[in-house]
Amino acid sequence: MTTDLNIKPQYVGYLIVIGFTLCAAFADTLVLGLARELPWAQVHVFSHFVLLFICLMPVFLGKDFSVFRTNFPWLMTLRALASMLMLWAYFTAFKSVTLFEFFTIISLLPLMSSLLSFIFLRERLSKWGVFSVFLGSGAMVWGFLIAGQEFSSGTVFCLLGVFFSSVALMVSRYIQRREDATYALVFYPTLGIVILPYAISNEPLAELSNVQWIELVGYSVLLVITRLLMPLASKFLEVSKMTVVMNVQLVWVFALEIVYFGAVPTGTQVAVSGTITLSAIVMVLMGSAASGESEVLLESGGPTST
Repeated sequence: MTTDLNIKPQYVGYLIVIGFTLCAAFADTLVLGLARELPWAQVHVFSHFVLLFICLMPVFLGKDFSVFRTNFPWLMTLRALASMLMLWAYFTAFKSVTLFEFFTIISLLPLMSSLLSFIFLRERLSKWGVFSVFLGSGAMVWGFLIAGQEFSSGTVFCLLGVFFSSVALMVSRYIQRREDATYALVFYPTLGIVILPYAISNEPLAELSNVQWIELVGYSVLLVITRLLMPLASKFLEVSKMTVVMNVQLVWVFALEIVYFGAVPTGTQVAVSGTITLSAIVMVLMGSAASGESEVLLESGGPTST
């Protein structure tokens, strides 16, 4: 007897996102320590060079460069620039914010990405989907205010990172709806991050200890996994759905703070993480997108005006 497994594509996407968030939480925990000791260019050039090598493996195994072809070169360039600026902003923020502060602020990502994807991709959410976006983002704002966190330069850089991350996700979603470009969406931003940081950074190289080498290699491995999973998830999910579920990263962060830093979450932190988790559950169960998506970005693949 055979049984057909009829799994909806969106549930595949949700599983990919949950796996992505777990790896990303580990990666961000490692890079938090590295950001306060090493230049951002040194960390990201090394880690993305490892990712670039992985991206080139199909070529080393006999395939041609057709896996990197795209019909949207300008949008690929925009995504590469947005990805690099996102890393720069987040890495700079890590120098002055805690892991909990960082993740509460970037919990605004669903709100920002939903706005951009509605304007440029015309991706709509049901009433439950809109409710889940505001529930998760509202929990972040509430937690930020209740905890008495100050609006600092680190907060500004986190918000800049949210914006650039939303742009990168939106462009990825737009391209993936039109061509199978998973390799290209990983390769071109990675190439840019390997080449450009030292062109805009004047920080000298730092000598790494054995522990820092282990952390940097571990971060690089996790980065490879997360960078490959992100474009894959955008094939199955709208940007707004994907980013709401990504906020469960905060739950993994609490577990890592307990294990890695020996910290005990406060009642506010537990309440915020619980509300964000609830918003993700609402999105998965109730937040089906409305039909009738239409394209607004330039069909030629050119960049949009901002």
